[in-house]
Amino acid sequence: MPARTFNEGSITGTYVRFFDQGKLINTGTVEAGVLITVKDSTLKYGSMTGNDSLVLGYARRMRNYGNLNADVFYSLGFYENHGSTAANSIASTNWYYTNIGNTTSNSFVSRSFDSWPSGTMAVSGKMFCGSFDNSGSVIADSLIFQGGWLLDGSTVCRSAMVIEAPSSPFSIHLTSGGVNGSIVTRDLLIQEGVSLFGPGPICISGHSENHGHFGHILDVCDLSRTTAAPPFLDVNTGTWHPSVTFCTNTTA
Repeated sequence: MPARTFNEGSITGTYVRFFDQGKLINTGTVEAGVLITVKDSTLKYGSMTGNDSLVLGYARRMRNYGNLNADVFYSLGFYENHGSTAANSIASTNWYYTNIGNTTSNSFVSRSFDSWPSGTMAVSGKMFCGSFDNSGSVIADSLIFQGGWLLDGSTVCRSAMVIEAPSSPFSIHLTSGGVNGSIVTRDLLIQEGVSLFGPGPICISGHSENHGHFGHILDVCDLSRTTAAPPFLDVNTGTWHPSVTFCTNTTA
C-alpha cells in the first residue's frame, strides 16, 4: 500500500505491508499474520495486530496512542508508546523505545530505552538495554543495561539487576527535580566503571556485588547481610562516598 495512507475502517490480511514515502494514519483496525510498516512515519490511534509479527522499518517513526499487539514486535526505527503495547517479545535494536504509556512483554531488548513518569513497563522475563533511563515504573524478572543517566522512577527486579560499563565509565542518578527514584532487586551486580548517585534507596534481598562507586546520599541496604563491615555487601571491590547510608531509609 504505497503513498499517504489513512485508515478509518478495518484492514485484514495474511501479509500486510505499508511502504514508500509519506505517512500512515490509523484510527481504525489493522490485523495481519505479518504486518510491516516502512512508511516515513506512522501515527496510530486505533489498533494494530500482528498475530505472528509486527515490524517497524529501519529509521522509520511510529507513535502509538492506541493498541499495538503482536507475538513479536520488531522495531528498527523510533517507537513512541503513548497507549498500550503488548507482545510476547519486543526487540528495538537500532534506535530508541520511548515508553509514555503501558508496555507488557515476556522479553524485551532495546538499544535505547526511556520511560517517562507516566510510563509503566512489565517484563515477565529478561530485559536487556544498551541505554536505560526510567522516570516511570519498570518491573522485570531480570534487567541488564550498559548505559544511561536517570533512574528517578521505580525499578524492580524479581531476580537480578546487572549494570555494566563495557566501553566507558558512566554515572546514574536516582534523583531529578526533587523526585527520588528507587531500586528493589533480589541480586545486584555493579561492574567497574559504573557510578550511582542519590538521593534514593537501593534495596537488595539476595546477593550483592559492587565493583563501581556509590555516590553521595544513596541509601544502600542488603537485607541478607553476610558481613559486618560497610558497605555491608557480599562482595565489594568498589568505593563509596562518606554520605552514603546503609538501611537508613530502606525497610524489608
